[in-house]
Amino acid sequence: MVRSAYVMGTMDGMGQQLSDVPRLGDQLEGCWFKQYFRRLHDICRSLMTNYGTWTGLDCFAPIGDVLEEIVAENGVSVTVQPDDNLWVDVSA
Repeated sequence: MVRSAYVMGTMDGMGQQLSDVPRLGDQLEGCWFKQYFRRLHDICRSLMTNYGTWTGLDCFAPIGDVLEEIVAENGVSVTVQPDDNLWVDVSA
């Protein structure tokens, strides 16, 4: 999700839509994440529009809602790495 947010921000900064980036569109086509990508993009745009007026962390709740939906629909596994960090993988 973080990397997709970077892509979304870059696209917005360059004034591009998904249709302007055919290689990305091709990657998303048929991918389980496509429906979430579009929703997250809308959420991130809304956050950016309101940047500077946020009154707390609750404005990020819609991202959490999407994440909860992804986990509920696809499952998730968590693996402890040798350095004690966690690797989280969506089982889509």
